[in-house]
Amino acid sequence: PLIDVGYEFNTVKAEKYASGIAVCDEMLDDYDFLASELVRVINKKVEANVSMAILKLAMTNAAAFQLTGIPSVQFPNANDAITAGCAQVSTMGFEATAVLINPLDLLSLKFSKNENGDYLFNYGCDVENNICCAKIIENNCIPIGHFLVGDFSKINVRPYRQWLKFGHNIDDIIRNKMTMLSERRDIIYIPNNHLGAFVFDSFENVIASFATSEPLVAETFKVSTGDI
Repeated sequence: PLIDVGYEFNTVKAEKYASGIAVCDEMLDDYDFLASELVRVINKKVEANVSMAILKLAMTNAAAFQLTGIPSVQFPNANDAITAGCAQVSTMGFEATAVLINPLDLLSLKFSKNENGDYLFNYGCDVENNICCAKIIENNCIPIGHFLVGDFSKINVRPYRQWLKFGHNIDDIIRNKMTMLSERRDIIYIPNNHLGAFVFDSFENVIASFATSEPLVAETFKVSTGDI
């Protein structure tokens, strides 16, 4: 059958990400490997800036946890909260590929035990410590007590321009220095119909939505000891 497709045009600006370093001319002359090593360092810094931009975009456009109809859970923990976040992503028609949490929260997850001393973290994870097939990634930019889960394949990164420049800046030639500059311009965006692919919320808020304080009550049967 034929399917109607509609388009909505949005404007996204190309953002610049740059990193540079100044180095003495003599060092470049004396060490053959130094130039390539410095290029590697500043390029890595630029890539880190791009990764930060992607993270901020996902956090800004992520939805809060709002999944309903979840059965009440006894003694819920952060592991359950992440699983519920993955479930919300799935209900929106996406597949969670990664979960970003603060390193201290991941440490708390790994240290959590039940009253028998058994670790709880691995119960909800596969052999690679993924939850619901989503890879757990530590990131210091995620606030403590919060997590970001989503289908990161829905973030589009379109490289626009990239430069690597060598030259003298202002009085570099007087000071016998060389400036190295790595720059790139990227267009980074999430299509409007993919905004539901991300959830960002606190563990506390998510857990409160399906936690129950009522203990499970087992049925008891009294056996009569009278004459049969």
